[in-house]
Amino acid sequence: MNDVRNEELVRLSFRRELTPEEESHLESYFAANPEARAQWQEDRALGRALQSLADVPVSSNFTAGVLQAVDLEEAREQRGRESKARWRILLPRFGWPAAAALLILLFAHNRNTVKQERVVKVLAEASRVSSELKIVPEPDVVLQDFEVINQLVRTSASSDDELLMALQ
Repeated sequence: MNDVRNEELVRLSFRRELTPEEESHLESYFAANPEARAQWQEDRALGRALQSLADVPVSSNFTAGVLQAVDLEEAREQRGRESKARWRILLPRFGWPAAAALLILLFAHNRNTVKQERVVKVLAEASRVSSELKIVPEPDVVLQDFEVINQLVRTSASSDDELLMALQ
């Protein structure tokens, strides 16, 4: 309890002049605690230095500026909360359809990619085959024996019919 009283006296000494009784009590406290005296003297010197400074005039619109800054900060926080609230409202409404659309797009893209890979493989195979083929002869050379070959086909077809009739 005595320490609380002593601390209260130290604080009072900064605000007002102490009564002789309070001053004697404070001196006895400082005699028992020299560190407290040193701290008290530093604090008093600092207080005097601060009191010696001239008061800086506050601008006439200082309060209005502070209130405007507070309003701006509140508006920013409100916009942040509203934008988060919008997403929370839109997410359940459009979440599943958006996910489904994304899956469809991914499937279509994958399918298109697979088709393109197949086309590339077919073209590569066609290129390889065409490079392996010999040069095709002129149509006159290819068709010069057409009539003879055509007669052979007709003959073999009628022979097959005769053979079929014999077997039945």
